[in-house]
Amino acid sequence: MMIHERIQQKLDDKGLRQADIARATGKSTAAVAKWLSGQNVPKTDSLVKIAQLFGVTPHWLATGQGEMTLQSNVSPNFEPVSDWDESTPLEADELSIPFYKDFGVACGHGSDGVAYENEMRRLRISRATIDRIGSYKDKIMATLADGDSMSPTINDGDTIWVDMSKETIKDGKIFVFEYGGLFMCKRLYRLPNNGLRVVSDNADVYPEWEITGEERKQNGFKLIGWVWHWSVMERW
Repeated sequence: MMIHERIQQKLDDKGLRQADIARATGKSTAAVAKWLSGQNVPKTDSLVKIAQLFGVTPHWLATGQGEMTLQSNVSPNFEPVSDWDESTPLEADELSIPFYKDFGVACGHGSDGVAYENEMRRLRISRATIDRIGSYKDKIMATLADGDSMSPTINDGDTIWVDMSKETIKDGKIFVFEYGGLFMCKRLYRLPNNGLRVVSDNADVYPEWEITGEERKQNGFKLIGWVWHWSVMERW
C-alpha cells in the first residue's frame, strides 16, 4: 500500500473529507487531491499534520511500518510536565525525573557523550505513567533530540523520554544507544550473529546501516534505553 492509499484509507475510516485535510495542513484542496491521487507526496510538515488529524504516527503514514496509532508512545495517563525545583512541592501522585536539556541525543550522525554530564533539570511526571510502561522512577529520563534523521516522527529539538530499564531490543522500536563514543537515537532491528540494523525515519537523507556483532564489541555499543514518548513541537 502506497502513502496516498494509507491517507485515503484513514480518510474513509474517520469519515473525513479532503477539505478537512486542507484545513489541517493549510494547503489547498487541489494540493490534497494530488496527494490522494499519488501525483504528489506531502512534505514532512504536512505529513505530521495529517498524521495528527488521523491519530496515527507519521512513521506509519509515510512507510506503512511500525505502530499505526500513537498509543505505543503516548500513554492516556501522560500529563503535561513542567520544571521542578526544591521550592515546588510534588503532588502525591507525581514523581520527578532528570531532564538533560543539553544532552543532545543525536537524531543525526551522533553527539559527543560528554554532553551527558551537562547541567540537569527536573521534570514532573505522574506515577501512573511510569507504572503503565512498566518502569521505575530512577530508570526514566528526558532529553532533547538533535538533528532531523528521525523526522517526521521526532524532529530537531523535540523532547524525548527514555526508559533505561529496557535492556533488550524489540525490532522497529526507537532506542537511544552509545556507539563509538557517540549517542544516537534510531530504530533498531536485530540481525544474525548479534548484529544490528540501524534505521532512520528520514531514510532519503540518512540511509540505514548495519553493525556487525564484532563491531558492537570493538566500538563499545551500549543500549541506553527505549524511547517511549516524544513531544513533537510545531515550528513557525
